[in-house]
Amino acid sequence: MRYITLLFLAFSTMLSAQTRIYKDTVFNLAFGSNYQFLGTRFLDFGEYEKQDSDCPDDGKFAFLPSSPGCFSNGWLKMNEDHTPGDKQGNFMLVNANFNPGDFMSIPLRQLKASSNYEISFWLANILQETQNCEPLQPNIELRIETRNGKPLTYSKTGIIPWKQNPLWRRYSITFSTGSNPEPLVIRFRNSQTGGCGNDFAMDDVLLVEWEEELPKIKSTPPAPIVQAAKQAIKKPAPKEKVQAAPAVKPDTTASVKNKGKAEKTRPTQPINQRRDNLIQSVELPAGTIELCFFDDSKIDGDTISVYHNGLPIIKQAGLSKKPHCFSFNLSEEEPIHEVITVAETQGNMPPNTALLEVIFQRKRLQFLLHSDESQNARMQFKLKKP
Repeated sequence: MRYITLLFLAFSTMLSAQTRIYKDTVFNLAFGSNYQFLGTRFLDFGEYEKQDSDCPDDGKFAFLPSSPGCFSNGWLKMNEDHTPGDKQGNFMLVNANFNPGDFMSIPLRQLKASSNYEISFWLANILQETQNCEPLQPNIELRIETRNGKPLTYSKTGIIPWKQNPLWRRYSITFSTGSNPEPLVIRFRNSQTGGCGNDFAMDDVLLVEWEEELPKIKSTPPAPIVQAAKQAIKKPAPKEKVQAAPAVKPDTTASVKNKGKAEKTRPTQPINQRRDNLIQSVELPAGTIELCFFDDSKIDGDTISVYHNGLPIIKQAGLSKKPHCFSFNLSEEEPIHEVITVAETQGNMPPNTALLEVIFQRKRLQFLLHSDESQNARMQFKLKKP
């Protein structure tokens, strides 16, 4: 096999400061705008047919900037697509066929040899809760195979649950090419039957090349410098403090327990009570920086709070495949931003592990953030000098 196994939501968990550097974009499928999409000639829709309607029938699809809530409000009303910042941007609205089958296939030209790729896409369940039947929930399968039909690997999103309002969810998978890769086809397959339910919207299908870059370890890491500076202010003789540390060590467990009690009565204080462990200091160009927090790998009940420059921005949020995001502007007026992630709970598999995705100028970086009852995860973002 010339490709390694495809892993759904395949994020590395080996190093806490591992970084994914995104390189060349192979394609970015955003489905056009204002009902117009000229890219259909490059795609194969299997047994599905395009229908110029705001409410496509069974086995049909449409490219729409919005949807009114079709079939006597059996579908949720969609006011816009997922793509941020576009005007009248389209999404692909799919009314499921009665039988499982491919609803979109994308042929790929020959990819680079011995390279890593990620394909990501956004889906929304558009069903309204109904009493007329027990609606099926979408479950989308993605397969990668050769042009002659030889299957390489596949993965499923799992059931995309119903929500009271439209909710876009991001799914991503990674794969690597071998030394002599063949041309491929990416197939999106609706694995459920149609009829009552199993209808969905799709947007922003993106295939990019990436590589892992281990963080550069500086001879004098920033975190110890900051800690040493604080110690010097509090106690003029830091050497005595270091020598006394072994004597205090047996009381660590008790202090952590007391710390946990304090957090229950003062939930906004952990940022001051725990040690801030610097994960990485990153230099980025000026502009809008978006940060999104996911659960890494298996969802096990981790919850976090996030502080931006000392102010709470995300409070006691449960980590899952759905991201918790916020953004800030990196500029000459504000050249340094600090983001601290605090573990509110550690789930079933301590420590608390969050996947941080940093999005800027159509590029993405990823970091694993480990935090627990004794330490927070700190990220620093600096304006890159020209």
